[in-house]
Amino acid sequence: MRIAEIRTERLGAAVRASATIAWEDSQRPDQEVFFEIETPDALPAPAPDAFLAALAVPALSAGERRIAIHGAVCPRMRDGVVSVCRLLRSWHPRLGPDPGIEPSGGFRAQRPPPEGRAGLFLSGGVDSLFTLAENRRDYPAAHPRAMRHAIFVRGLMMPFEGTRDMVKDIDRRALPRVARLAAQAGLALSTVRTNLGLVLDDHLAYAHLWAGSFLAAIAHLFSGRLSRVSIASSHDLVHGLIPWGTDPLLETRLSTGATEIEHNGIHATRLAKIREIGRWGAALEALVVCGESPVPGPLPNCGRCEKCVRTRAGLLVAGELDHAVTFPDAPLEAAMIAAIQPANTHVFPYFWAELIEPLRAAGRPDLADAVATRCRDERAARAWHADSGWKGRLRRIDRRWFGGRMLRWRRNLTSDSA
Repeated sequence: MRIAEIRTERLGAAVRASATIAWEDSQRPDQEVFFEIETPDALPAPAPDAFLAALAVPALSAGERRIAIHGAVCPRMRDGVVSVCRLLRSWHPRLGPDPGIEPSGGFRAQRPPPEGRAGLFLSGGVDSLFTLAENRRDYPAAHPRAMRHAIFVRGLMMPFEGTRDMVKDIDRRALPRVARLAAQAGLALSTVRTNLGLVLDDHLAYAHLWAGSFLAAIAHLFSGRLSRVSIASSHDLVHGLIPWGTDPLLETRLSTGATEIEHNGIHATRLAKIREIGRWGAALEALVVCGESPVPGPLPNCGRCEKCVRTRAGLLVAGELDHAVTFPDAPLEAAMIAAIQPANTHVFPYFWAELIEPLRAAGRPDLADAVATRCRDERAARAWHADSGWKGRLRRIDRRWFGGRMLRWRRNLTSDSA
């Protein structure tokens, strides 16, 4: 892969940073990768480190043997890219060898800005709101670790043709509330729009491989202003980490001498995060977790999807459901939990199980029983797919010695008896 023509231009109120990429070992056309940034602060010319962080994982995934990039690269970024590639390959052995990094200007250590500030990515979700709430709780405004800048990314995960209307609807619901919270918290707010997600046109790969490196790349666009940028954790150490696109061993490695990338919130479960958010009324007013679209009316959350119901259950346990003004004022019922269709089988055992006993203690055994049932069913489904237990051993024997005929016979027998 060759990354060339790194440049910036003014587009009205926005600054556009872009580069041209040419694939060398995969059959893909040349592409332009861009970031459009609306910010109250002037931005310098983008460092090559931003585009290297953005494109290292796509290059690895596509089997590119090298990344040739115009300009100088921080040696810390170089070493971090190697670490990220090796971490991802330990999770996904199908990935090839590390691409070599060949900057035309060699390797040169970056320096932090003289008056660097701390910032975070702020989406309005539970994880990022917790990161901000905890920072406000722990650091006085004059402290160098006190966050003073927020970055809102428009449609990073879904920049595809069929999802553009959905992305616009989510941004419409979330951005005004994030902007209001940023103003109340004394944060400068920048918005970023990018086509980075189209580099390999694979949303699932984004979630499992790229997310942290993409956010780190955006953070480095602010290297002349921010010396520390926080990415909120999706998972926690209580329930255990799983291979994911954001990880404390992933995006943090993509720091430079100028900008430190931090992974925050890994110590807290989702319920602990909701409790902390509930103590700050302004954060509750900015809470947007719903990924459904369109959501009609003035409220940003549908109140019925998996993330909405899960968050409402957590707010109930925290005693804050009556103050959750971004959700419909509708009863929380066990039937809502039974009707949820999560995208994968780790959602209930990982995120919901911690709610079972607190829901009982809150006087909602109906909700606790519904969650317990879903957790049990999803654990059984995972065991089935993993071929674990004595039934799994029988299925493996059937496939190896009988070509799966015993399972087909059983299914036919069950169908005939019905």
